[in-house]
Amino acid sequence: MSNRAARTWTVTHVVFPLLPFFLGGFVRLLAGAWHFDWSTFSASDLAICLAVLCLCVNQSLVREERLLDNQDKKEDAATESVLFLVLGITLLALFSVVVAFDTAVTILHLEQLAEPLHFFQFAVAVLAIVTIRRAARACRSYSLRGRLSA
Repeated sequence: MSNRAARTWTVTHVVFPLLPFFLGGFVRLLAGAWHFDWSTFSASDLAICLAVLCLCVNQSLVREERLLDNQDKKEDAATESVLFLVLGITLLALFSVVVAFDTAVTILHLEQLAEPLHFFQFAVAVLAIVTIRRAARACRSYSLRGRLSA
């Protein structure tokens, strides 16, 4: 796979889905007069962006699966696509949990939920690393390339 195709795939399937997370953090930095804290980059924003990333990679793998000539590679791509679907669903659930707990802590002032909130925020951060690394590995392993049409 050419570097250009890999770059196109990475921008399309990794950078664009994560853009709202980075833009949201930048807007919070501007609004907060460059005050940086744990809430600057929201775990809920990251979770939903990663869920979209997982669905993009899943669909890319499903499309690529039809083009692969090796049966073992097709099965591996199918397994990887299911993994990204499960990761996407997990991240969507984490998004809901983080939003609910964050709302309970900040608006309802239920401080006893702060510790579980931090645990789920940490889980999102760990899954972010895992998800982005697996997406990059899938790009290399299956020679995925960015396409404008299916």
